[in-house]
Amino acid sequence: MYVSNMISNSGNKVPNQFVVTNGDTTYFQSYDTIVAKIEDKVNGRDITIDTSIYDPKLGGSKTTAKYLARFLSENKKDTLDKINKGLYRITNLNEG
Repeated sequence: MYVSNMISNSGNKVPNQFVVTNGDTTYFQSYDTIVAKIEDKVNGRDITIDTSIYDPKLGGSKTTAKYLARFLSENKKDTLDKINKGLYRITNLNEG
């Protein structure tokens, strides 16, 4: 398992915003909350977004939304569109 801070536009480590890699699975963690998970599969990537972030305006803080977009390599609107089209799975990534 490997943990690293997200990097800001100016190249600095961003406190409390992390990328956690464990084998073929990569997580975006904001503070103590897993926000998203990317699983690399033979047929592509499966992306799961935590229920805490799913609301009409991609809830959570502006900072979390900003770094979620960076983690997914897309903008907030694209993320919402993919959630609404069912391309991203929505589930509680923080149970237990």
